[in-house]
Amino acid sequence: MNKISKLTKRDIFDLFDNGINQDEFFDVVTYTYPYYGRLEEIEFLERLYDLENMESMDSRFPNAKGDIWQHTINNDDYPANWVFKDDRFQLLNGDDAIFLNFICEIFHPEVRDEHRNWKLFLDEINRLLMYDAYELYPYKQISGREVFTWRNYLEKNSYFIPYSMRHKMQIKNKDIKLRLSKVFRYQVLQLFKEYDEQRAITDETNYNYWKHLSEIAMEEIEKFYIPKNFKDNEYVPATNFEFFIDNTSPFSVLDVIEAFAYLLEDNSLYRDKVNSLFSYHKLGITLNNNGEIINASDKLFRLNPAQPIKEPGLEELLIISEEEYKKGNYSDAVEKLWDAFERLKTYYSPSLNKKQSAEKIVENVAKGDEDFQKMFNNEFKKLTDIGNDFRIRHHEINKIDISEEIHYQYFYKRCMALISTILKILK
Repeated sequence: MNKISKLTKRDIFDLFDNGINQDEFFDVVTYTYPYYGRLEEIEFLERLYDLENMESMDSRFPNAKGDIWQHTINNDDYPANWVFKDDRFQLLNGDDAIFLNFICEIFHPEVRDEHRNWKLFLDEINRLLMYDAYELYPYKQISGREVFTWRNYLEKNSYFIPYSMRHKMQIKNKDIKLRLSKVFRYQVLQLFKEYDEQRAITDETNYNYWKHLSEIAMEEIEKFYIPKNFKDNEYVPATNFEFFIDNTSPFSVLDVIEAFAYLLEDNSLYRDKVNSLFSYHKLGITLNNNGEIINASDKLFRLNPAQPIKEPGLEELLIISEEEYKKGNYSDAVEKLWDAFERLKTYYSPSLNKKQSAEKIVENVAKGDEDFQKMFNNEFKKLTDIGNDFRIRHHEINKIDISEEIHYQYFYKRCMALISTILKILK
């Protein structure tokens, strides 16, 4: 996929070439940052590329590693940040995944220089990527330090609508049933306490005061209904947050979970912890990237937030596709799923090109059985032909139109069956 424009890529390259200007105390300070952080340049590149099996641009050396050593250490005659424009590394003209994986590696805890202003560069890169619908975000920690991956940029919902309101009729008709154990309620309350920071509030008279996030979350819910809990066999208005979580309707607990996700500036780690609790208690629901709880019991595949698949962009596309399918937006779901299918083919890039990567995937999935290898090869080809012949992507022209929802559902289930099987085996 190539959604990132060359303009955006060059703007990001310029940050490392020229630095970032900041106004400080009536002066302008230029901050610079080397893309390889506290590592040596070759050491950094070897984290992403097999330099010993890449071609050399210098006939005196058999591979890229010798070539780079000669021109960055021995002679030091390569220009700074030469790698951005070197076609071997596919950063300017290659797939988005290659570029984004490279950028994420710049900010890996084992790479980045904590004594320099790396966060300034991360924020500016995210600002630029936003225009091409991508963002970097922390998905786990190593020794308390954030590890970044990438995903499609998702704008935060401008208005919070609680789970119980979005599913009011389904809850009333008992189409949705949910029980939350005392253990789950205790554990989620501890999670709320962990994130119950104080916020500075300014009222309409410019009076400043402080409020806990739990108080603000309850106020968000009060815009829709009066939060109540059971007390002495009566359902009465809540007066204590902890007592409320322990004794209210399970759907009100979900409302609070979503309210915290809505109010947190960066809810990615919070979301992972919530989903870990959902998974542990086998609730069949998940908190998605938009901060909304959705049903997850019918998933054809399982994605573990703590151990994402090799292509984090693929994971994001699959999640979006599944969400659209559950909403009944079948054409959007199929479009995202075919984007994921194309991304899957690059699973082993940049070490292998797209065709070689797909062949290796088939080989691994077939597990040495020639008949299965032939079958999976045919399925890869057929799904590729469907993507080429039918108007899977809305903007494409001169393709076969898909007018029936049942056909979209067929395409979705067929492609998802292959992708989910591959991911289970590769993981």
